Amino acid sequence: MVWVGLLAVAGCGQADADRPQVPAGELAEGDDWPAFLGPRGTGVSGETGLADRWPAGGPPVVWEKTVGTGYSAPSVRGHRLVLHHRLRGEEIVECFDARNGQPLWKHAYPTEFEDPYGYNNGPRCTPLLTETSCYTYGAEGKLVCTDLATGRTLWTRDVLQDFNLRHPESGLPNWFFGIGCTPVLEGNLLIALVGGQPDSGVVAFDARTGKTVWEAVGRDTWDGATNDTGERFRWTAEEQVVSYSSPIVATIHGRRHLLCFVRQGLVSLDPQTGRVNFKYWFRSRTFESVNAARPVVIGEKIFLTAAYQAGSALLAVNP
Repeated sequence: MVWVGLLAVAGCGQADADRPQVPAGELAEGDDWPAFLGPRGTGVSGETGLADRWPAGGPPVVWEKTVGTGYSAPSVRGHRLVLHHRLRGEEIVECFDARNGQPLWKHAYPTEFEDPYGYNNGPRCTPLLTETSCYTYGAEGKLVCTDLATGRTLWTRDVLQDFNLRHPESGLPNWFFGIGCTPVLEGNLLIALVGGQPDSGVVAFDARTGKTVWEAVGRDTWDGATNDTGERFRWTAEEQVVSYSSPIVATIHGRRHLLCFVRQGLVSLDPQTGRVNFKYWFRSRTFESVNAARPVVIGEKIFLTAAYQAGSALLAVNP
């Protein structure tokens, strides 16, 4: 079990029962943080006037909760804070009043996910909040839309069942760590890196209904592509397509690019149609490896980096 809490000054620190408590009504309003890496998807806050040092006794604690396991960061929109975590055999989407920690609603569903490498079995993706909806993506592939005000389930997709994510011989889910990349919204499309075979690596869903709008990335993208050794890559239908890098949408030279850092490398798609703009091979030669860091976009340049001796690359997009 871990804890989640709210501190009275910017930043994070270890809670301490001896620190002073601050009434929630005395908190200043700040920027919403409604999605993975914040409102811009970059981890950069627009806040100003932040404290440049901690108080002598540490930051005062406003409230704290004991919660379950997972790698999902809480998201905040207005006075609602949503956390996706796991307790025993359930994944739980739970909403609190960000000012005082009071529970507002809770939605739970069963899960049997077990991390094959012994990491914790909780969800890995951060809730995505709009004015009316909350989107969550579970470790076992449950994509759920709930009403942000009430917690009522609006729609659910089970990507493990709806798309081909299983190894053709074993029948087991063809992934290392389950589902681990937070979806993004582009207009009325909720776009997720699903990882299905043969060409469902990326799927766009109607954000209002959950219906599939388009599928892209997989065999048609990478079969015959030149890898980093100069060889032609041949698709075998046994490839893992699941990614652990959340997609990001950026405007480059006046065009919208949906940038998806999948297992084989970077793919730029038209977010409305799924059509490929360009692709760039980038992956470790180690089989047990993943691409997990979100691409960084600055102007016309895209920075990629990965562990497992993959290194980094800086790309410049031509008009």
